Amino acid sequence: MSAPAAFSDQRDRPAAGLLVGRYLLGAEIGRGSSATVYAAADTRLKRQVSVKLFDAAVASDPALRDRFLHQTAKAARLRHPHVVAVLDAGFALNAEGEERPFVVTEPAGPTSLRALLDRDGRIAPPGAVTLARQVASALSHAHARGLVHADVKPENVLVDQDSTNARLVDFSLSFVLALTGVITAETLPSRAAYVAPEQVRGNPVGPVTDVYGLGVLLYEMVAGRPPFVAATPEATAERRVAGQAPPPGAFEPSIPAGLEAVIRRALERAPERRWPSIADMDEALSRASLEPRPLPAPAGASGSEGRAETEDSHGRAGRRRRLGLVVPVLAGALALGLAFWLLGPFVGNLPRLPELFGRAVVPNLVGMSAADAEALARSRGLEFSVVGERVSDRTPRGVVVQQAPVAGWQPRSTQPLRVTLSAGVSVPDVRGQSVADANAMLAALGWKVARVEPGPHPGRQSGTIALQSPAPGAVVAGPGDLSVAIAQ
Repeated sequence: MSAPAAFSDQRDRPAAGLLVGRYLLGAEIGRGSSATVYAAADTRLKRQVSVKLFDAAVASDPALRDRFLHQTAKAARLRHPHVVAVLDAGFALNAEGEERPFVVTEPAGPTSLRALLDRDGRIAPPGAVTLARQVASALSHAHARGLVHADVKPENVLVDQDSTNARLVDFSLSFVLALTGVITAETLPSRAAYVAPEQVRGNPVGPVTDVYGLGVLLYEMVAGRPPFVAATPEATAERRVAGQAPPPGAFEPSIPAGLEAVIRRALERAPERRWPSIADMDEALSRASLEPRPLPAPAGASGSEGRAETEDSHGRAGRRRRLGLVVPVLAGALALGLAFWLLGPFVGNLPRLPELFGRAVVPNLVGMSAADAEALARSRGLEFSVVGERVSDRTPRGVVVQQAPVAGWQPRSTQPLRVTLSAGVSVPDVRGQSVADANAMLAALGWKVARVEPGPHPGRQSGTIALQSPAPGAVVAGPGDLSVAIAQ
């Protein structure tokens, strides 16, 4: 059978020919600590699929091997509109004769929630709750069938083009995580912001672990950042063990109080203090008011006007009081008119009146340096505050990656414009790829392979990248050049 055009390039295929005689692997679309995801074609049923191919070490561990078979069989029985279906699973031999577990699923969606948040910064509460409740429905369906996800994070939530429909992926990974949920040095960098305290401690996971994960997911959607951010993945993970998450309203004051309460209970450190189940959390979300929290009243406001109005309603005393107010108002109006007549040539240089009264339109600062962003904010009469940093895929260090309030908003009262800066970029992992394929992937992120050194690298497929510098996952100031060693 001739291969579809989209999958005609076989250079980076982990094994010659079809995977288990059926699946034709194409472009790499994702890589994790223990597996790589490929776009693929099912040549038997003539359809597009995704294939996750795990490292050979998984198959060599008897406990993980048994758990893989048990858990993927459970995952394959999940049939839910918000779950990406598992279609097949098993073991395949690679070119070195090693067995590698694989899982076949429906094709990956158009984009992930991570990509959506990287683009927009945050999601308005109604939209965030809609997506969170869809994920909750998927998790409840899985929990009822004995499956815990244990890795709920934006990368594992796919969304459609309209960002209104979510589908949860990676139940296949639960065969590893459901044993203890322990976090290893390899998995920590990608999961530190989302793991539950019991996972950091290496304790068993359960349905309430997914309650915590959904709470973190919803927190980031509405606040524009995870609840815990530190300089290193280890410090980020430890923070959730040592302290309680700050309320999301600390980063976005307009978040509805009822929604914030649901999130805060989901993020309790002690599992028994969280929502007892995903279904309970989902029900609370359905009842939570999504009306924006009232902004603080301007300083000096009081109830004196209401009291004066009540007093003015009592006969002559009220009429005399109103007459007494008219005279100074008229005098003030005359004085103001005289001032404008005298100062007319200078009026054009005054700031716009809406900005004087806190009605400035919030500018878009994302993508600007901190200095330029602050200068623009202050030119609009807005206070400016840097609230934290986070590692980015492509944004250089010191550049704004998100802001609150969002661009285009007109706050009714003065409040600081809060921004999060990039702490640098995480170096992508190109090991196992050809130089051509690596450069194709790196181009979208602003990187390129600038130096290639061939040499013997036992255990690595000839013509693929065996080593790279900077190392995968390292945080650097911005995208740049990679040096790689090619296996001969």
